[in-house]
Amino acid sequence: MAKMAKVIVARNGVSNIVEVQQGSAEEMDGVQPGSVDIIVSEWMGYFLLRESMLDTVVRVREKYLKKEGGHMFPSHATMFWSLVEDERERQVKAQEYHQAITDWHAFTYETKQFYELDMAGLSSQYEEEQRQYYLLSSAWAELRAEQVVGTPVPILSLDLKTCTFEDIKGVPKTPFKFIIPKDRTNGEGPVHVSGFAGWFTTDFFGNDPAKPLPCPTTLSTAPDMGYTHWGQQVFHLVKGLELNPGDVLEGTVSMGRQEENARLYEVEVAFYVVREGLASEYVAHKYQMP
Repeated sequence: MAKMAKVIVARNGVSNIVEVQQGSAEEMDGVQPGSVDIIVSEWMGYFLLRESMLDTVVRVREKYLKKEGGHMFPSHATMFWSLVEDERERQVKAQEYHQAITDWHAFTYETKQFYELDMAGLSSQYEEEQRQYYLLSSAWAELRAEQVVGTPVPILSLDLKTCTFEDIKGVPKTPFKFIIPKDRTNGEGPVHVSGFAGWFTTDFFGNDPAKPLPCPTTLSTAPDMGYTHWGQQVFHLVKGLELNPGDVLEGTVSMGRQEENARLYEVEVAFYVVREGLASEYVAHKYQMP
């Protein structure tokens, strides 16, 4: 990409203005610490934080950006959390899981019958692996706006000029509350809640309130904004819910880096439903973001 950029720079007659450097952003030739006016970067992963590329941006910011008057683009980022209706995909995953278990039992039966080899001792491990893969892993989705149930809630907001390494590790345990809207079903029965979904926005507002940008803008990956390659991350429930208008679903969500691979994350969710003043039992799931 750096080689191509040099061709474009020369072709357009701006070699005296633009210098292309190929290498680590943390170690740039001829750039003095604390001298940079603007840092532009595209570091956002699925559900904002996946791949942990923001770590590099913060290191570059701390080394090169001017403390006074410097700008980060994007300047701010926000993660959103919502209930979604995605029953077809939830059921497909459940069917694939059950088929995998059926195939395993057929395999262990055949190895025992034909080869006198007992593989059943691995059944519990196999079933747990398949449950994690099919039922408790997030999935990329291109949701439609009408699949969102209730009002999405922000669960993490970052100022890209001031956020710390601790801030960007993930999402601390954060409460959420969704009320099933009364006009959701048009009197045609309950809402089928299939799980949760996460997405993000990034703002290009600048970092100096005293000098606002003339044309601030926001990039949104929400379902009502159309296709982006980020899409949304969907966390399907193991067992779907049928909720009525006025029901309340509340709980907590947290997100942290996986121990085995800091570029990947896991999401923990715990929730219960309140209907006519009565609360259901807690449901808790831990999802992997592959």
